[in-house]
Amino acid sequence: MSVVELLEPVLTGGIQETNYFNGRLLTAEDLRADQQASRLRLRQLAGAIGEGVVDGLEVSVSSSSTKARPVLRISPGVALNRKGEEVALASETEVALVRASSPAGEDTGLFEPCAPPAAALVNPGLYLLTIAPASGLDGTAPMLELNSEGMASKCGSRYAVEGAQFGLLGIGLTANPSPLRSKVIASAALLESQAAAGNPPADPAASATVSLIRNGAAHLMFGTEWLAARRGAPRLRPSNPTSYGLIEELRSSGLLSDCQTPIALVGWTRAGLMFVDPWSVRRVPAPRPASDPWAPYVSPRHTQECVARFLQFQAQINELVNSSLSASALAQVEATSFFHYLPPVGILPLGGAAGARGVDYLKFFNGKTTRNPVFMEGSTLEGLLGEGLSYPPIDLSQPEMIWLYAVRENVQAIDAGAAGAPISCMVFANANIPDQNNARFDVAHWSYSNYL
Repeated sequence: MSVVELLEPVLTGGIQETNYFNGRLLTAEDLRADQQASRLRLRQLAGAIGEGVVDGLEVSVSSSSTKARPVLRISPGVALNRKGEEVALASETEVALVRASSPAGEDTGLFEPCAPPAAALVNPGLYLLTIAPASGLDGTAPMLELNSEGMASKCGSRYAVEGAQFGLLGIGLTANPSPLRSKVIASAALLESQAAAGNPPADPAASATVSLIRNGAAHLMFGTEWLAARRGAPRLRPSNPTSYGLIEELRSSGLLSDCQTPIALVGWTRAGLMFVDPWSVRRVPAPRPASDPWAPYVSPRHTQECVARFLQFQAQINELVNSSLSASALAQVEATSFFHYLPPVGILPLGGAAGARGVDYLKFFNGKTTRNPVFMEGSTLEGLLGEGLSYPPIDLSQPEMIWLYAVRENVQAIDAGAAGAPISCMVFANANIPDQNNARFDVAHWSYSNYL
């Protein structure tokens, strides 16, 4: 490493762009150098924003999906990968997870091939759906050669087109064993044995086994166990403080490349798709932490993962409520049978009111220590979510106290029987979050207040 003087320009490794001057003979290489310089500057800017899904790219099961050939529907959107490259999907696209034939080779265009190559559903288990930039050449343009006297003798490609490609990465859980991994592996083995015996779940969204796999896999992605092990004794110099969670493990092993952005977690058995869970791996772009040693506690990534935990649970509980389970079966659902962890703050849809579908909170929290529900204002709920999501998730294997709240506006609207009344709900929260059980005599709602 050389030593430079103050004010001495450091140009090593800098962006190179074409220097124009009168009389210079320009070639395609010179113009491509300018394009590459612009592209590198955009990558530097995107790197400051961080990797993740900017907009869209919502994943759902297509109506054309079958057991033999599962198909996912991806909405238009934009993502940034870890290399700072933008990947845009211009129109809604359906992606088959079982490859019918090998894709035809294409000119790499603007981007190098993204390794490793895309996989397809082969073995039962968990798969990571990713999106990466792709490019190709389109159209034709006449090409003049030097000394050709202005006559075009050949053609070249007119446009370089940027697009996207999807990949599917099989996820192994046998490395780095942990209690949660063991539980997920055991549930997956049970599910596959049922499928092999010809008894797969008729509705995966209603299956407790599928739910446990989905919830457990999501928290492996969040690195919940790693964070919990260090929460009680924070280390000033932890090893690899930003390399926690299964996604980072896949990156460090080389299975997930820096040009791939995860957009969904897929659970599959030979009986077909069990679930598609975007929020276990989908992240909003976040810049790198200001201080690596404290990244697990205070960083944009930590903030985005707290939001993702909440959204992942809400999506999963909503799918359970809208599954084929009868209203009476939903009323018997217990949290410990369907989830390993709950977010620090969550909202349960309740059944019973005006025929609404939902769970029974008394049965849902059976065996857990809870406080009888108290009223809270809707404006307080916003504050509870804003502060509470940064707290640790609720580990259902531990005897943690759980606060329960009824939102005053929600209960009042249902009791009034007004047209278009909302669905009844119950808010639960980690008991380490400051209690919202406050007597509010300045906001007079006589039958919907707390009296201490």
